Amino acid sequence: HSDSLSKYPPSLRSKFTPREGLQWRINFSRVEEKGEINWTWSPQIVWNPSVTRFEGMVNMHLPDAWGYVQFSQSGEGRANDDVTFPTRLAATNVYYAQAYYKQLNKVYAPGMSQLLSYVDKETMANYQVKILSNDDSSQYRAAIRGGRRGASASITYDRLLLSESNADSFSSS
Repeated sequence: HSDSLSKYPPSLRSKFTPREGLQWRINFSRVEEKGEINWTWSPQIVWNPSVTRFEGMVNMHLPDAWGYVQFSQSGEGRANDDVTFPTRLAATNVYYAQAYYKQLNKVYAPGMSQLLSYVDKETMANYQVKILSNDDSSQYRAAIRGGRRGASASITYDRLLLSESNADSFSSS
């Protein structure tokens, strides 16, 4: 929506303009009976660090669990593989691990060594993670690089997730 994009710089706004082949994460939900019935059009499965496994969550505020919509002029568009998905999955693993770590310790972890028991080892196997935090560890930004597809990502304490399909175009500033 153009109103909500106005707060972003033009360089980022162009990434949010629908164009041929572009995929967006999206979800739809219907809640009935004062919250007793809640359904979505795609499964909502996310990493749960407290039990160290992926599991379903009934929560529309988990964008990493949403489905995809792909834009096409012809209506016959070919589905594109999301090359950033494995890296974004690793980034959200860090996010959920950090949230759980903060729940236990009242601050975010300063590095990955403190989070190793809260992440999915298979998901994180091919990634390097650098965590930068402020002086009192109340905020962080994690940079994720690696994987088989050359994508990179960053994620912050407030769940801002940015990803690039080419590791060379990723900026760590």
